[in-house]
This record gives sequence, C-alpha cells and structure tokens, in this order.
Amino acid sequence: MSVVLPAERSSKRKNVLVNTSHCRAEIDTVQYVVNKFGYREVADQNDGNLIWYGIALRDGDIDWIKTRLCMINRYPLMDVSTHSVIKI
Repeated sequence: MSVVLPAERSSKRKNVLVNTSHCRAEIDTVQYVVNKFGYREVADQNDGNLIWYGIALRDGDIDWIKTRLCMINRYPLMDVSTHSVIKI
C-alpha cells in the first residue's frame, strides 16, 4: 500500500528550507530527514525558514533571530544547566 500526497501539500514541502550552517554532530540525521521529507537544505547563514542549531544560542544569535521570521530548534539558555555539588 502506498500513500500519494496531494500536489498542493507536496509543493508546500519544497518551500521548507532547513539551514544547517550551525549543525554539528547531528548533521547526518538532519540531512536524512531533509531528504526523506522533500525539504531543501541550505548552508548560507542568512537563508532558511527553519534554522537548526547544534550548539547553544549566543547573544548575537538571539538578536539575529529576532529580526527573522523563522523557526529554530533551540531556545535561549537551553544548554545551560545548573549542577549541585554534593560534598561527602
């Protein structure tokens, strides 16, 4: 059994530009998903409507994101964690 997507829906997928310029270790997985679902990959820092960060957001990244209409996979302070020290 195969599923055929309506032309309207599949054409919308071609408009998804995944920016991978900030990817690190997960680049292979992101590229696999991009190819599987018919998205397009771009590596120019100024392109894309989904910006995939493999690193923590810096202040400059946050300022840049505020000026764009895009989605990101991180949020400020996501990679900052507090560890409690246990003394024995």
